[in-house]
Amino acid sequence: MLFNPLELFEINILKFTIFSFDFLNFSNFTLGLFSIYMFILLYFINTVKTYNIIPTINQFFIENIYLFSIRLIIQNSSKNLIFLSNLLYLTLITIFSFNIYGLIFINYSITSHIIATFLLAFFFNLFFLIFIIYFKSYKFLKIFIPSSDLSIIIMPLIFIIEFFSYMLRTLSLSIRLGANIIAGHILLIIIASFVALIFNKTTFFWIVLIPLGILFGLFILEIFIALIQTYVFVLLLSIYMNDIV
Repeated sequence: MLFNPLELFEINILKFTIFSFDFLNFSNFTLGLFSIYMFILLYFINTVKTYNIIPTINQFFIENIYLFSIRLIIQNSSKNLIFLSNLLYLTLITIFSFNIYGLIFINYSITSHIIATFLLAFFFNLFFLIFIIYFKSYKFLKIFIPSSDLSIIIMPLIFIIEFFSYMLRTLSLSIRLGANIIAGHILLIIIASFVALIFNKTTFFWIVLIPLGILFGLFILEIFIALIQTYVFVLLLSIYMNDIV
């Protein structure tokens, strides 16, 4: 019997009971967030503690990701927004860690929940909108009117269309990331359960090698997809930053 792939996305409550008293209750979602952030924090602390002029592998890794974040902003927005590079840098590392966390344990992923990716995208777009209003005051409404040569009659319609397309950025960011992670995890668990089924039903071990090779190839592919989806997310964020200036 094949495993149910949808079990990957269930949020389970983990309970710790002492003398019939619920000492601590939290979900596997919370456990995943805590584990990822603690790993990132300890990784950075360990790297900074051994900071050298000749960089170590870890130092080279985090420095080049930071430079990559700066280049994204310069190429897609403006040099005036370099102060947001720290935000983009941490976002890149966090989302990639979320994606990889699900692949390491092959049973749960933070970014497989649309609510998580939706809230992440929503607060970024809200943050950018606040910046736009702060820098441009009421003139920020001009971003919803692509041309000043429009007729007075058609301008309200264009404004409404542009406004809703701006609001749909949240959905496009969240669904693109979440849907790709969900699809990859479902495919992995289906192939993995198929391998387990063949292994239990056959006495010829070599038969299992073919689907096992396919599973390994899909796992490597999912690592690249996790990286690509992280890149696409931060790339779109750097493009959306351009509205601020």
